[in-house]
Amino acid sequence: PEPEAGAEQMAPETGEAIADMEQLAQETGEAAADAGHAAPETGGPVPETPQPGQGMPHYAPGVPQSGATPGTVKAIIGVIAAVVVVVIAAFAALRLMEKDPKDVVIAAFENVHPKDQVYPTEELFGTSEMMKSLQTTSSEGGMTLKLSDSSEPFISQFAGSGLKMSAQNNLETKESAINVGLLLNDMEYLNLDAYYGGEKVIMAVPEISSKAFTLDLSKDLAQQFKDSPVFGELVKQQGIDVDGLALYIEELKAQTENKEDQPFNLDELLNRYKEGCKAQDNFKAALTVTKGEKQKFTMDGKEVNCKGYNTVISKDSMVDFLEDSSEFFLQDETLREDFLNQLETTVRLSELMGQSMGESLSAKELRDQTFAEAEKSAKEMIKYLDRTLDDVDMVVYVDKKGRLAALDGTTMLHLEDTDVDVKFHLELKGGSYLTQNMSGTVEMEGDGDVVTLEVQRSGKYDKKNLTDELSLSMDTGDDTFGFSYATAYTVDDGAYDVSAKLSSNGSRILGLSAEGAVDEMEKGKSFHMDIDKLKLTIEDSEYITFKGEYYLRPLEDEIKVPKGEPMDILGADLTEWIEVI
Repeated sequence: PEPEAGAEQMAPETGEAIADMEQLAQETGEAAADAGHAAPETGGPVPETPQPGQGMPHYAPGVPQSGATPGTVKAIIGVIAAVVVVVIAAFAALRLMEKDPKDVVIAAFENVHPKDQVYPTEELFGTSEMMKSLQTTSSEGGMTLKLSDSSEPFISQFAGSGLKMSAQNNLETKESAINVGLLLNDMEYLNLDAYYGGEKVIMAVPEISSKAFTLDLSKDLAQQFKDSPVFGELVKQQGIDVDGLALYIEELKAQTENKEDQPFNLDELLNRYKEGCKAQDNFKAALTVTKGEKQKFTMDGKEVNCKGYNTVISKDSMVDFLEDSSEFFLQDETLREDFLNQLETTVRLSELMGQSMGESLSAKELRDQTFAEAEKSAKEMIKYLDRTLDDVDMVVYVDKKGRLAALDGTTMLHLEDTDVDVKFHLELKGGSYLTQNMSGTVEMEGDGDVVTLEVQRSGKYDKKNLTDELSLSMDTGDDTFGFSYATAYTVDDGAYDVSAKLSSNGSRILGLSAEGAVDEMEKGKSFHMDIDKLKLTIEDSEYITFKGEYYLRPLEDEIKVPKGEPMDILGADLTEWIEVI
């Protein structure tokens, strides 16, 4: 049989089941027809069923007819029974294969930002690859910003003045250098050059001194401090522990060079949370989800049918989730150890410099005190939320791909002296990724007052142009506040235009905009960006504009040691320092 119109839009398992039923019915019918051509008694042929218009007799209901033999009747009954059985079995199988509503809803929320999603910025620039390369490849980067114009005449006369910064890092030779320069009327006015390599720190300010100030870390640093004609007496007067300070600097060097053992690793912390804390699992288990009404929404520019799921999030489950999560983070041993090490570093440096922290508590005591205060604050916050929150009733809409399309919800906030009704609505309209186009509202009403929050986002990416616009607004009935930004990027010529503003009652409070072009780029490795205009606007009349550049690329040149007559910072005597001054 030919498929009916629209059959290709059915869910895959439904279409396959119906096709199987049709095939089985057809095969059963053919077998029954073959059986009907043989007489049940003699095996001889049975007269064929008359064709339309060939004198088919009229049969009265309930009256045995001579043209229908017992074998034919049995065969017809068998076919009907077979079809009925297949239909029932098929729908039973579909019912068993159908996902649990709770699993559908949870998966829809978890996949709003899927792990395998490639976003336009990643596709165009290779941002994550570039960040990784900075850890494994020698690189250099820099930025220049110069004043170009201003609404204030006094400021405008300094056009061409500004700041430039650059940094170089050679992983093979373990050298690094930084330059910070002041510009005046497009000329370099003052430069600070800093260099580290060969266990030496060298600094120079060539415009004001011919010296290259040097600190040799390969020698006994503590002894250098003690023998220093200037700093030796100074550290004694200040009560600084020179031996401890030298050891402290050595430890800092080792920590900086050991890239693998860095504290406060957020990714590892989140992995420990997912594996060791049951807060998420318990929260999911507490959800109540049942099937709801279907509805149509626009996704990826097309109208699609979406299944609705009535979802209830109980207040108790939210409170339990917060309690379990806060307890995990406050009791996480690695986090506590990292925090302790950071405190020990701070306390130790203070003690080395002849100072004290608080009531002369040890680092461990300070750590325990800090975490105890954090735990107290967390409990107070959760108690407040326990009094304030209520159950959340939602209808979650999911498309055929399992993506979150929209949700409608209501809840109530029990504030000190009033109850506030809350209604919210969200639609994820998709695009090159799910949240590229979206809209949402939150309406809060209490004691006759209404506050409305609204978010709108629109954008597109067609391999040639990338745009993104976002607006957030709050309407209190008497006042409106807003934040918005808009970006546009053209792939062919690298032109970009970015703007953002804060507003109140329709008037701009603060604005920031930039335009220019990415004129050089090697995806995931390097780029150069011209800043033709960077404008800061205050209210609607006051402004100041800059221009400049920004770049990041693999290291191209050798790192240069600052020029100048070497001067040992710790070895120099008072006369030498007075000459410098």
